[in-house]
Amino acid sequence: MTGILTNLLGLFQKKPQGPYGIKRVKAGAAIVKVDQSAYDENGRVVLPSVVGERRVVALGAWLFEDCVALKDVVIPEGVLEIGDGAFDGCTALTNVELPEGVVRIGRYAFDGATSLTNIRIPASVREIGLDAFARSAVAVDVDRYNDWYSSESGVLFDKWKSTLIHFPTISAIREYAIPKTVGEISECAFEGASSLVSVAIPGSVKTIGNAAFLDCSSLAKVELAEGVETIDEGAFDGCFALTRLVIPTSVSQIEDPFYKCPAVLVVRKGSYAESWARREGREFEIVEWRKTF
Repeated sequence: MTGILTNLLGLFQKKPQGPYGIKRVKAGAAIVKVDQSAYDENGRVVLPSVVGERRVVALGAWLFEDCVALKDVVIPEGVLEIGDGAFDGCTALTNVELPEGVVRIGRYAFDGATSLTNIRIPASVREIGLDAFARSAVAVDVDRYNDWYSSESGVLFDKWKSTLIHFPTISAIREYAIPKTVGEISECAFEGASSLVSVAIPGSVKTIGNAAFLDCSSLAKVELAEGVETIDEGAFDGCFALTRLVIPTSVSQIEDPFYKCPAVLVVRKGSYAESWARREGREFEIVEWRKTF
């Protein structure tokens, strides 16, 4: 479904229409540029539903990228797609409402929107791109009638809670137990969750994704249950408070996940984790087979 409008409908010539630059598509128009004249004195932009007699059906990729003046945006009914990086780096953005009918939220769409604390995902959304909410404070509330995604206490999951997609950095939760339905922690899922002190990862989780806990600076305790198999690159980068981590024997793949993380690895003799730690020159302790973790 990636690039619904661009792939299915085809883009034509970009044309300026007042304060908006658009790309014409068969279904209407994609807004690809917004001039400063569209902003009011409070940093609010009300996007039009029609530009140049064409119905607005998409917000173009990187539309408001790094726009620190944007505080509030109104997206019109009829928009089907929020393009990749549309609000990337909008650090002052505090309010955005996604209308019912939006089908796709692109990659990095709200990446770095550090002032956005809440967002509602309508029932119509069928695709949320990689890192759509990375480095953002946002707590996600998914419409209960959505067939593809779900949420719980601001945490975003797929519908069946088999993938944990986003944990809000603003969350006051200090201790978090990942549900036992989860099989994968997505890339950057917990990135920047600076209040998180302890997390329990059940054996149902097979993969801890790239940079999953990047810059969780207060994270001091991680419980990895037997069953976890892969710890991807950068998973615990920047976890300065994590000084000890027990690696279960089920782990069979480690991809350099501990940059700027002082954790001493506790491993069982003869395990993959032991051989990895020796090969990489990582400090570790060996626990004999008969001892418990």
